[in-house]
Amino acid sequence: MDFATRIMGSLTSFSDAQLDRVTASASVFYDRRWFRMLDAIDLEPLVRGRIAKRYVVVSRGTEPVAVCPFIVTRSESIYFFYSLKKFFFTSWQAELLRMNPEKASFIRWIGGVVAAYLGFARATGAGTEGWVLAVSPLSHRGDIALAPMTAADELIVCDKVIDALQEVAKDENLPLCFFGVQQEKAELRESLRRQDFAELFLVNDNLLQLPVSSFAEYLDLFRSDARRLFNREMKQAREAGVRFEITHDLAEVSQCLEKLYDATYSKYGEEHFHHPASFWAALGRHVAPHAEALVAYRGREPVGFSALLHKNEDLYFWRVGRSYDGEVGEAPVYFNLAFYEPVKRALELGAKRLWLGSGAWEAKRRRGAVGHALYSYIWFPRRWARWVLMPYLETFTRISQQQMAAATQPSAYLKARVDSPSSLAAPHVPALPARRMGTSSHPITTHSVPGDRS
Repeated sequence: MDFATRIMGSLTSFSDAQLDRVTASASVFYDRRWFRMLDAIDLEPLVRGRIAKRYVVVSRGTEPVAVCPFIVTRSESIYFFYSLKKFFFTSWQAELLRMNPEKASFIRWIGGVVAAYLGFARATGAGTEGWVLAVSPLSHRGDIALAPMTAADELIVCDKVIDALQEVAKDENLPLCFFGVQQEKAELRESLRRQDFAELFLVNDNLLQLPVSSFAEYLDLFRSDARRLFNREMKQAREAGVRFEITHDLAEVSQCLEKLYDATYSKYGEEHFHHPASFWAALGRHVAPHAEALVAYRGREPVGFSALLHKNEDLYFWRVGRSYDGEVGEAPVYFNLAFYEPVKRALELGAKRLWLGSGAWEAKRRRGAVGHALYSYIWFPRRWARWVLMPYLETFTRISQQQMAAATQPSAYLKARVDSPSSLAAPHVPALPARRMGTSSHPITTHSVPGDRS
């Protein structure tokens, strides 16, 4: 039976059973529950800009066999990671100035050169005002959810999804970007390259592999000086009267999550996702049982949290927030929320991979994470736009790759580096761009703040 392709505004016409068959092996960001949440909420306030959310759906008869969400945006205000102009041309310059004030003159000169290049591209119609972005909204992951099928059919279906996205890009006269594809997605990456997409580094996620069955075994992977540091940080949180609890009722703690999330990210400007209490309630309602909050309490008062998403053998440290007041503000609550308690929870759930998000490279590397490449693939409907923009984009990501090489190597705190499947450290992969961690991580800069994105 032939495959049919449609562009749809929502997936509400499909039953849970139909979508479960398509998304069973996909990540949590391409799960039926995540898609239900996307269809139930107003995304624009969360991403801080105007978007059109759509899905490419490939069906065989009446049954969907592939789903790929995407957005179309020309918004000037949208969260920087979803803005071609901000991500590649403008938002990294202020960060460089903050990091290197002694080089202000040089950075401003570079900024002027980039601004002139951007002005030329816009004046000649190359187009940087927006793009068609194949991504699961509120994540940095690009993929296609696929029902079980033969390898030959999978190639056909992937090509049909990509063809449909290219038609949208032509109609919109915008670049098409397949965003944040994990390095192991070999078939999808090959399909994109075959369709004349240019491969660019996007960012490194920090991946902590867990070839252990207990937290004690995890600690035993490190040298004694590292274990002393980790145990001291856990002890300081306990001595400050902080305890950690898992809750699945996010609606009950939604007001606290909003307050703590804003307390963290307001320190780093507005370039982050906006998550009011209503969002946290929706996340718990639609994505359960794959979504939960790890909440830090002092007495009855919540003083920090991390949002954890899990499915199959993957656990994502996805969002974080904490109080900065008093004794608790000085205690290493963040390290417990971001590392030790998520490791314990991953082992409880049987997860073998803990995704810690981009940014805060040194802190995550010390605790066993290594860089795991996320690629982006970009395609231009017009040759002129490709000719004008690709040299800059390739140079931009090449510089970022070089800058991140040292920051994403296995930890020197490990007892030994063993290149085998049982090793804590993943195989080395080329380094990627980094950006501020709380507002994500960005190419060119490696500065980070206590937050996270997946």
